[in-house]
Amino acid sequence: MPKGKGTYGSQVGRPPKKQKYPDGGMLAGNSHEEGGIPIEAEGGEFIIKKDSVNDTTLPVLELINELGTFPMSNAMERSQVFRDEEE
Repeated sequence: MPKGKGTYGSQVGRPPKKQKYPDGGMLAGNSHEEGGIPIEAEGGEFIIKKDSVNDTTLPVLELINELGTFPMSNAMERSQVFRDEEE
């Protein structure tokens, strides 16, 4: 049987161990066409399609993951507070 068709390295017939990313981050592994990679996800997590991750978006995605919010959301909220105070 060719590798990738029912075999998982030396673990013939056994599924690969699921990868866990409790702190988020970039996944590494096969494409969907090559069988993908098994992951464990939980409700409330959000997965972004591969085509949306590039040199421009990756730093923003990493920062959102680190901060838990959109990087500009605090600045936008503060801006609204200042506008409210002026009125």
